[in-house]
Parts: sequence; C-alpha cells; structure tokens
Amino acid sequence: MTYSSEFGSYQQLAAFVTDVRLEPAGGGSGEDGSRSFAQSALSLPIHEPVLMEDCKDCDKCLRVCLTGAIGSDRFLLHSAKCLTALNEFPGEWPEWVDPKSHNALVGCMKCQAVCPRNKGLLQVQKLDEEFTVEETETLLAGESSAEPSKWQALEKKLEEVGLPGYEEFAGKNLRALIDAWKL
Repeated sequence: MTYSSEFGSYQQLAAFVTDVRLEPAGGGSGEDGSRSFAQSALSLPIHEPVLMEDCKDCDKCLRVCLTGAIGSDRFLLHSAKCLTALNEFPGEWPEWVDPKSHNALVGCMKCQAVCPRNKGLLQVQKLDEEFTVEETETLLAGESSAEPSKWQALEKKLEEVGLPGYEEFAGKNLRALIDAWKL
C-alpha cells in the first residue's frame, strides 16, 4: 500500500506497458539528443519501502484483515491474499477464502477504513443509478446465460457508474455477498 497526505492510502496503482518510443519531457541525452522514456525511468532513484512512524505501534489493519493479507511477518502486503485483489478478477474463489469475509461488490478496504491516518479522507459518493431486479438477475446469470441485449445494457450501465469491465466478475462477487449475508 502507498500513502499520500491528500488521499491517504485510498489510491490505486497502475502500470502501463508499451513498445512505443516515448520521449521524456525536457529533452534527452542520447546520440541524437534524446533518451527513451524507459532510460529516463531507469534513472529515477529507487527507494526501499518505508513504514510510517504511526504504523510502528499500530496493528489495526492487521487485526481487521479478513484474509491474512496483512501479516506481522513482513512490511509488504501479501497481495495474493488480498480480498480487494481477489474481488477484481474473474474465476472461482480460492477455497481458503472464508465465505463470511465478503463485504463489498468491488474491493474490501476494511484495512484502510480503520487506519487512523485515513480518518476523514474517504469520500463516498452516492450514485443516482439503481439496478433493477432484472439487471441484478442478468448480472448473477453471467454473460453465457444472459440475453445478449440485456448483457450489453448491463455493460453500458456499469460503464456509466464508473465500473467498465466489472461485469466480468461482479456477478461472482454479488453471489458471494448474498451468501455471506445469509451466514
């Protein structure tokens, strides 16, 4: 996880890969006077992870983590165990995930919600859009079982609410949530 004073740990890291030659801002220093973006990136200083001072005597995130992704054995997150990561990929749930741990259609963020450094930083936005029973049934049925026109409408609606591509795994997550509520 990363932390910034403006957003706390509520950040999503992303990487992009390309084979296009990119030039860094401000010119370059190659034979032709240019450097590739990769060369420029390689010249950036690399820092070891640093534990925030506030975290040294706090274990709130470790105690609230439902899957053991935050362990006392190391500073970095065990990302393969993180419910947020598992929520954002299609496929079956690993057998070791406790069915009662499901708490969100997308993500989890229990660790971030209890972090004292994040207090007051989460901005929850209520959407005006609601999903009908029919749309919910379509999502739960999955693309292979849904009428193509209904599936396309669901894809469009998810895109409109800022979740493009989530139809691929949202049905799995919704089923897990419904099952968790029953427990």
